[in-house]
Amino acid sequence: MSDSSTNNPQFRIVLDALIVLYLFITIGGLFTTFTHRPFFLLTALTDFSYGMLAPYQGDEDQNYELAVVGWDGQGRSTLVATDQYFPGDKGERISRQLFGTFTFKTPFGRAQKYVPFLTYILNYEGAKGHPYVRLEAYEDQWTRSPQGYDALRMRALHTFMTQVQ
Repeated sequence: MSDSSTNNPQFRIVLDALIVLYLFITIGGLFTTFTHRPFFLLTALTDFSYGMLAPYQGDEDQNYELAVVGWDGQGRSTLVATDQYFPGDKGERISRQLFGTFTFKTPFGRAQKYVPFLTYILNYEGAKGHPYVRLEAYEDQWTRSPQGYDALRMRALHTFMTQVQ
């Protein structure tokens, strides 16, 4: 009991051609992923395949996250919750927090990108009744752990990036 369309030779040729095209596009995406050079044929389709392979392009053994510290007039510090300023799930939120889609020409390029963001938080939090006089941005970095994302966070390396007053 086979479908009559699968016995049709024209149908088989079209189906085989689609499978070969799919494999060609996927190989092009893999080529671009591993070499970071564009594939020479069907650029638009292989670029799409390359984008679909994005989760496999930057896996690291470290966790990174933005930490914003707010200082009040008496010199007390508080960790400011920044999740509300970034939509999406944890992975997307962290990518947005660390400006993962941007390429910076100088080591200070990313730090400069935080100034308008920190200024916005300073004004917004002040309007909510948190009168911070200064905000500092840090990049927290810690080793990944099988016990979970935050398991080794207490040992994080805190790298100062910038501040606003």
